[in-house]
Amino acid sequence: MTIRHIFRAIFRHPLVVLFVIVAIGGPGFYVTELAPASYQAHSVVSVVRQGEETKFTSSTIGTAELLAASFDDDRSRDEVARAGGRADYRVVMDNQGSEEVPTHDQPYIVLDTFAPAAAEAEKAMTVLVRAMRVRLASWQMSAGADDDYYLLRLKNVASTRKAVEVPRHTKQAAAVLALLVVMVVVKSAVVADRVLASRRSWLRLRRAPAAAPPPRAPVPSR
Repeated sequence: MTIRHIFRAIFRHPLVVLFVIVAIGGPGFYVTELAPASYQAHSVVSVVRQGEETKFTSSTIGTAELLAASFDDDRSRDEVARAGGRADYRVVMDNQGSEEVPTHDQPYIVLDTFAPAAAEAEKAMTVLVRAMRVRLASWQMSAGADDDYYLLRLKNVASTRKAVEVPRHTKQAAAVLALLVVMVVVKSAVVADRVLASRRSWLRLRRAPAAAPPPRAPVPSR
């Protein structure tokens, strides 16, 4: 099919083109241009031993991995939300390697909370860090630690003073959306044109006169 055929198919089916633009372009435009802003609070915490805060040991690294993994599930997200935070957060170990080959050789946990307002994101971060401190303490109490002294504690390493707005990259998203709409418009118009052509062919066959029966051979007289 040539470009001329594609343009003809598009002009033959303006309703199909309009439907595709409204169905895909409308929601896409809302998401890329009109959706409310989202704010992000960022913090880095680490699991350290009392009196040895600059030493990385297998116990601090392993505990940090367990603590980060324990908060990356639906149950913990619900607990944080009930405590006044938000379930929309991200908690991962600081990766010194790559996504294919991760290397967690430091007890640092990277935290990000998201909310429609800066104050909400900051509050959510406070609640999340507090929940992690409580869980770390409860693990040590279950292992027999004294209520007034824990071997491991959660240390705040770095954090943003104020939540920042998450960039939406509207230009790139608009370009991708426009390309997607064009592709779907072309495909829909071509399919509609083929369906219409096949329907017309079927109607022609149905309306065609039936073929006349072959003439009978003359009966020989006796």
